[in-house]
Order: sequence, then structure tokens, then C-alpha cells
Amino acid sequence: MQQLDEPALKQRIAAAIEAQNRLEAAMPQVSEGEAQTWYEANQDSLRIPAAWHAAHIFLTRHDKAKSDRSAEIEAIHRQLAAGELSFPAAAERFSEDERTKKLQGDLGWFTRDRMPEAFIDAVAKLKPGELSNPILSPLGWHVIRLIEHRPARTPDYEQARSEIMAMLDLQKRQQRLRTNQ
Repeated sequence: MQQLDEPALKQRIAAAIEAQNRLEAAMPQVSEGEAQTWYEANQDSLRIPAAWHAAHIFLTRHDKAKSDRSAEIEAIHRQLAAGELSFPAAAERFSEDERTKKLQGDLGWFTRDRMPEAFIDAVAKLKPGELSNPILSPLGWHVIRLIEHRPARTPDYEQARSEIMAMLDLQKRQQRLRTNQ
């Protein structure tokens, strides 16, 4: 182990910082034009899918003792539609989705790839605040209340700029390292 006194240690640190600064200065820089060109050529890859924020009341279809739950879900739906029961109260009382039951049925935000097709088809037709008719999916019966919807979109260049610049910078650094090996 080397024993360095304080001045020698400071000198070594200063030399290391200077070497690092020289390396950084030698790295190729990403131009605004390169980033803009990449954005124009790759906009589709930046597309943000549609997302929904919804709550549901769920009755499983995998309970052998209750093979047909349609009458049960219809009764819950009727009470909700008539205003006899609030959605949060119905979710806490009837829903068999233990993960969302405590959250008054709230599923949080989700995209098309996270939910069964029948569920997405139903939720995509709703406006915020609306209640679906009972929906049968491979998992079971649902009554859905849409809270919010964000349509699919592509961010504009300014929204994506810093991410594109960082990605192109990393690519250039990796290329430089491969070239210097």
C-alpha cells in the first residue's frame, strides 16, 4: 500500500480529474441536427400507447360452487345504475379481487396489453365517470367505472429531446470505446 502525503494525494487527484476532462473533451458530441434527424426517422418507436385509469367490481368465474354469476353481477349493476349503492361501497362489499378491493376497486393506470380483450373493449367505449354493463372476461365478471383516459400519442421533439440526446451520446461513447480497443 502506498503512503501518500496530502500534497501528493492532491496532485494525484488533480491529475486524474485532468485526464478525465481530456477524455470527456475528446468524446464526440451529439448535435441538435443529429437528434432532430433521429426523431424524424424514429417517431413511431416513441409512441406512447393509450392508457386507462379505471375501477372495477369483479366476480370470479372459477368458483365451482357458483357456476353462473350473471344474476349476481346484474343485481350489483342495477343497484349501481339506480344510485342505490356507491361504486366504492360496492367494490369493498362485493368484489373478489383482493388486490383492488381495499382500493375501492381502483386498478390504477393500465394499457391494452395488461387486461383481457373483453375488458379493454368495454373500457375503451366508456367516458370518464361512466359505468359499463356487466362484462364477462376469461377471468370472470366485471362492472367497470372509467376514471380517466389518455389517448395514444407521440411526444413532440421537445418532449423527447433530452432522452434522444442521452441515447445518441451513449451510442457515440460506446462506438468510441469499441474503436479504441
